[in-house]
Parts: sequence; C-alpha cells; structure tokens
Amino acid sequence: MPRLIRHIVCFLYIKSCTETAIVVRS
Repeated sequence: MPRLIRHIVCFLYIKSCTETAIVVRS
C-alpha cells in the first residue's frame, strides 16, 4: 500500500512540476 501511495504522489509531483515549467517558459 505505501508503495502505491508513493507512486501516486510521485506522479502528481512530476505532473505539477511539468505544468509549472510550461507556465514559466511561456
């Protein structure tokens, strides 16, 4: 279970980080 939560958190973090990078680039 902890591994699944960690995977979800990592995915959400990467997604938000990517979105932030796109906004900063624009």
